[in-house]
Amino acid sequence: MKSLFVRAIKAVAGGALVALLVTTIAVGTTFAAKGGNGGGPGGGSTGSSSLSIVFPNSTDGNAHYGQQVEFIVSTTATDKPYVRLNCYEAGVWVMTDSTGYYADYPWPGHIFTLRWDLYHLAGAEADCTAALYYYTRKGTATLVSKSFHVYP
Repeated sequence: MKSLFVRAIKAVAGGALVALLVTTIAVGTTFAAKGGNGGGPGGGSTGSSSLSIVFPNSTDGNAHYGQQVEFIVSTTATDKPYVRLNCYEAGVWVMTDSTGYYADYPWPGHIFTLRWDLYHLAGAEADCTAALYYYTRKGTATLVSKSFHVYP
């Protein structure tokens, strides 16, 4: 009788574990689909956001080493958006920069120069990603990102 009782308890516990896992996956998928932090405190909806890339001194419409890149930012998700730019040369991180896109940002200037430090090959090609983001109580939330290639 005791072994029958133990098997029944194990079966119920196993079923409860499966139900818990299925519920956790369903809830996690729902929050992931919403973006941000699922609309909870400190985040909220991402609203409408866009990030456009402009190469102001390019003669062929492409980004080139040593040239500049600007971003046109629009968002209803926050009143203090930022753009972060990361570039990689053959998979090696060679550049990062960020700036705020709001009136009282203390360091004005929204132009990034595509130039890496002396430890990497000057003039080499790179792949860059710009991310429009904002700060939350839990860190940062990315609204949209765009990638582009930097030619020599």
